[in-house]
Amino acid sequence: MQPNLKDRLAELRQYLKALPSNIPIPKESTYNFSNFSPDLDWTAEIGEAAAVNRELEVRFGSRAGGLKIVERGPETEAVVDVLETWIKKYPGDILLEKWTYDILEAARGLILAAGNTLPVLDVEVDSTKHKPVNVNNHQPEKRKKVQKLDTHILSTFDDDRYLTADEGEDARKGGAKMHPLLRKISKPCHLASDPTATKIVRCIASRGCNVTWPWPRARQHIMKHTAHECPSMAKEWRKEAREYMASQATGGKAKVTEAALDSDSNENVLPLEVTERPMKKARMEFNDLRSQQLFHHLPDHLSNEILP
Repeated sequence: MQPNLKDRLAELRQYLKALPSNIPIPKESTYNFSNFSPDLDWTAEIGEAAAVNRELEVRFGSRAGGLKIVERGPETEAVVDVLETWIKKYPGDILLEKWTYDILEAARGLILAAGNTLPVLDVEVDSTKHKPVNVNNHQPEKRKKVQKLDTHILSTFDDDRYLTADEGEDARKGGAKMHPLLRKISKPCHLASDPTATKIVRCIASRGCNVTWPWPRARQHIMKHTAHECPSMAKEWRKEAREYMASQATGGKAKVTEAALDSDSNENVLPLEVTERPMKKARMEFNDLRSQQLFHHLPDHLSNEILP
């Protein structure tokens, strides 16, 4: 480990111990950093170091707008042991090292905001004397080789080009209730470069695909992108989107439970049993309009010309 980074970790330990008293010490910590290990499925999909980064995101929350420390105490301070353990295992990993500086900056801000004096780094502090966190190093279970598309899964879904916006109310009247998957795979936002601009919707994996849509959400466009186009979408969400698209292609005949569509677990995702057959959009729209008797006044020879 680089000496400078080692000093920052020692400094971080002192800063976390010096967090102001207005930060609560909960009876049950949501951080729980003394019991830390990366998710096995994430490790299999994106690698161990990236899985550690994502697990830190889950526990601290999004860093969009700056990391926020919401509790203090031993479970919060144990994050230093987590960082020491994994940075030693993956030296030079930029994402893991960035956590050190982000948490340090957040702690510094809280101490100064409370009117307290920043602790002075004790040069005799040796962070290696602290007992390392009990990291679960068991080997991930062997899994089938993932599709080529899965090799682009991101280690984080944050995208600093956008500022997250409130969901708000959909001004459109009527229509179907929002599908629960849409809130997972797309996020309302504003451009960070122009926060006052019109609200848009970004793909949750926009860092990898660079795709946005107008607000409010267009369900079919987003589902199609998730199911077949986005190279960086999480595997479980892509499966759920494919299930939805399959059920739409068969007119609802595909049996997909609401629990399966609303779950983040691969265990509840049904296998894709229906192969979608591409249909010509113009013909579909025309048949729909004809069924509503909007074109009943057109002669057959003109109707046939409209069709491709």
